[in-house]
Amino acid sequence: MHEEKILQLVKEDNPANPLSYVHNIVKPLAVNVLNDYILQCDDCNICNCVKTIGYGNPNASILIIGESSLEENQENKDNNPINNSCGETLKLILKKLAINKDSIFFINSVNCFPTRESGQEIIKRVPTVSERKKCKTFLDYAIKIVEPLLIICLGSVATNDINEEIGKQAISEIRGNYFNYRGIKVLPTYNPKYFDYLESLDTMDEEYINSLRYDFFNDLKMGFFDLQKEYPDLDIIKE
Repeated sequence: MHEEKILQLVKEDNPANPLSYVHNIVKPLAVNVLNDYILQCDDCNICNCVKTIGYGNPNASILIIGESSLEENQENKDNNPINNSCGETLKLILKKLAINKDSIFFINSVNCFPTRESGQEIIKRVPTVSERKKCKTFLDYAIKIVEPLLIICLGSVATNDINEEIGKQAISEIRGNYFNYRGIKVLPTYNPKYFDYLESLDTMDEEYINSLRYDFFNDLKMGFFDLQKEYPDLDIIKE
């Protein structure tokens, strides 16, 4: 969007706060630039994959941070960070809680697909510290663009990227407890993929796994409803 077009929009709409107005209409352009940077990045040896990008409303009040690109993104050649099993779980909860999707922006800590070899099989692994640090630039950029009132971290990797000391602790110990990051409220909780992992272990009790899912649901509910209560003019929860 050129300067002339922006000026024309300001003149047509005649906003009460022109600077804030321009700031908001430029945000989508900034997200496009961010996503181009992500897709063009080749800084580490896992960049040769289907990457996930920032997705959602750039003017959202909530930023949800996942871990990394997943198997489904690779198979479907899909850059959307929530078009996978993790995202499907989130979508179900957002629908159940009647959350306005325009109030959320999604991005992963690591936008690539970290893998390791296990015999003849290539399987997903946790991103390394080096991989996370290289992608942290994109995450910081996303936070600056969106300027969220609440950040929800899905799992230890996402939490560690926001606060290394807190992120070192077990997610079961820190989930559901707010902390502050650069003046932004942060809520850590489980990553839905963790439940899939537990289910793959024959030793895990289904009742225990369901109790974790219940905690995850309640963490998200608390975050959304607390923010709506704190900022009643926001359209987070649909009537």
